[in-house]
Amino acid sequence: MDETSCPIQSEQGVGYAHVMVSANSNDVVFKLANSRGKGNSEKLVGKNYQGGGITDRYGAYKHLFVDGC
Repeated sequence: MDETSCPIQSEQGVGYAHVMVSANSNDVVFKLANSRGKGNSEKLVGKNYQGGGITDRYGAYKHLFVDGC
């Protein structure tokens, strides 16, 4: 999972792309947003996700994944 700046036309050229990629398939999920906020990452993962995650340790990811993963 990661987020990066992404110029979004409807946001006057500012914004962020939040991306979650599978390690064992070609699945990719993304969300375009106007901030790096924690809520965007939470919405991307969803309420029922039980798997692990690999991130760059950005604080918004801290409690999104199973402990130890």
